[in-house]
Amino acid sequence: MYNLILVLCALWCITTHSQEAAALPKRLPHVLIVMGSVRQGRTAEQIARAIVNSADANTIDLEIVDLKEINLPVISGHESVEDNTHVIQWSKKVTTADGVIFLTPNYNEGYSGVIKNAIDALSHEWQDKVVGVVAYTGGYDGGKKPADYLLAVLQTLHMKPLLDSIVLIPFADGAVNDLNMFKKQRNQDAVTSLLTTIVKVVS
Repeated sequence: MYNLILVLCALWCITTHSQEAAALPKRLPHVLIVMGSVRQGRTAEQIARAIVNSADANTIDLEIVDLKEINLPVISGHESVEDNTHVIQWSKKVTTADGVIFLTPNYNEGYSGVIKNAIDALSHEWQDKVVGVVAYTGGYDGGKKPADYLLAVLQTLHMKPLLDSIVLIPFADGAVNDLNMFKKQRNQDAVTSLLTTIVKVVS
């Protein structure tokens, strides 16, 4: 009889714990959208907002990161920046994020220097980090070359770029409407696919 009581108590505890756990709100994957432009009037802001508006708020938590506000020092390699306040802030953001989306313009067929500087500011924080790439350009190719060059760096640093979900946005100056939504369905579909993939990988 005593053993039976112990078993029943154990089952009651397990059931109660499971019900309590199920009642707790599920933590959504937290993903950074890193704007790769600090220029005035940048298109990156519109595209970043359109990415957020493309997401299902019940499945993913997106945070737009403005590297202009993070204000990282220029990484020269000649001195340590680990104790720099801005680098510490950036490190915490990346470390606590489940994934990162780099949003890069096309600058002379390459990705932006501010993204390279943000990557070089950290080291171990990038290890195994799930990363998406969204490239945009004023031309027709959508920024394929910048995306390819950026992917090479991400792989070198042992990140986990989502190679099958690269988003290329051509003619970016007119890609987003006044409601901060993508005008063209193909851009919307590509971004939605990327976000869905990120949720699957990090969940």
